Amino acid sequence: EGQGGGRGAVMTKKVVTRTVRKGYSFGRWRDAATARPRAPSAPGGGEGERGRLVKVTFSKVLKFKDGRTTDDYFRQQGAFVAAYGNVDRLYDFRCRLDVEGFRRRVMCVRGGGKVR
Repeated sequence: EGQGGGRGAVMTKKVVTRTVRKGYSFGRWRDAATARPRAPSAPGGGEGERGRLVKVTFSKVLKFKDGRTTDDYFRQQGAFVAAYGNVDRLYDFRCRLDVEGFRRRVMCVRGGGKVR
């Protein structure tokens, strides 16, 4: 018997009863990726093959060209929540950014001052 005068533990479990997905409508997009080199967290290892390997980490960021584009994105998002958010008493809304072929981490070989 646990504490609390013999009462059993109360446990709750999330049960997903409904899932709704919708893509955002847009005319075109442009990859505006920029590289931000960071100092390595550990020494490169000097001579030898080990010092030539570089782990590169990427992240995805949604950046809008102008205020009109930003407003349109959030208008579509608000319409989605208004249409589907009232169906359940408790709901969870998330946005996901899918980029075809995106890989969060890659290993590269450093050579001649360039990363390949």
